[in-house]
Amino acid sequence: MNRMANKSVNENEGATVEAIEAGLSKTELFLEKNYKVLLIVLGCIFAVAIVWLAFQYLYLAPKNEEAQEKLAVAQQYIAQQQFQIALEGDSVEFDGLVDLIDNYGITKSGKLAKAYAGLVCYRLQRYDEAVEYLKSVSLSDDAMKYTCPGTVGDCYVQLGQPEEAIRYFKKAAAADNDLVAAVYKFKLARVYEDLDRNDEALAVYQDLKDHYVGKARMTDLDEIDKYIERLSVKNGK
Repeated sequence: MNRMANKSVNENEGATVEAIEAGLSKTELFLEKNYKVLLIVLGCIFAVAIVWLAFQYLYLAPKNEEAQEKLAVAQQYIAQQQFQIALEGDSVEFDGLVDLIDNYGITKSGKLAKAYAGLVCYRLQRYDEAVEYLKSVSLSDDAMKYTCPGTVGDCYVQLGQPEEAIRYFKKAAAADNDLVAAVYKFKLARVYEDLDRNDEALAVYQDLKDHYVGKARMTDLDEIDKYIERLSVKNGK
């Protein structure tokens, strides 16, 4: 029995070795027949990697540094509430956010400039332009990520498009930042009220009371019971 078992094991091991050798032979044959093609493919991959690295570090990084410097100037004008200059430049040294976007739009700072341009256009009551800029923004920073759609909602309120405003206020209200979320939940509730969708407005106010009082510092939150009571009376509840 032991001899038969050992013989079976040896036969299995031999078959395994033969299978491995056969597989290696096929691989070697494939490599011999296709090594030129493989070399070309590897060369192409290497070339693409080199081009990508060169683009990232020799072109994009320096361009982003230039954009950062220009964006810093725009931020100074915004802080001084000189919105027109921030957007369109001072005709002397600073060309403005619009020029920055045109020339550095693919950089990280150029993309951030779109957000600032949209916010500035809102302050200048140029709502359609603000919407165009802000809808094209994609940022990872939590506050800006949700402030941008929230400002789109503000624009739609000013443009008399409350249903669109609701859509964007909902996006902004999903922020992880409690203050940002609370701000846009209040705006959402007010639009619901304006549309006489009082049950939905009341639900948002109740949500604010249950989840944001004590977390976000807002005057409206201190008076949340007044909002709830007023709507409850209006709804006959």
